[in-house]
Amino acid sequence: MDTLPPRDAASLDGATITTLARGDTAFLLVPAQIDSVPSLTSIAGAAPPAGMASPISLVNAPDAAAFLGSAGTAFAVTFPPTSPTGDALTTLSVGDGSTTATLTSTVTVS
Repeated sequence: MDTLPPRDAASLDGATITTLARGDTAFLLVPAQIDSVPSLTSIAGAAPPAGMASPISLVNAPDAAAFLGSAGTAFAVTFPPTSPTGDALTTLSVGDGSTTATLTSTVTVS
């Protein structure tokens, strides 16, 4: 399993971050074809609360277009003010149909 660093901007120049305040946004740059959309796997070591809306959405990232290529995608991750705090694990799969890889990303929500 490979890790995907959360960044503070939708750009390769964006700094890698480890902590994200509720209401702020982190970005995931995925330079490969998406096999399964990113999902919040756990937060604070437990499944996300029932009914919690996904904090993950597609985002336009023109500053990362060369890195993403034609098949890549950028995602924004924003936890609402009522979100639980703690380590948030996001998981997604990339691949071309014949081979796939699972990527994970972790950020501490504060």
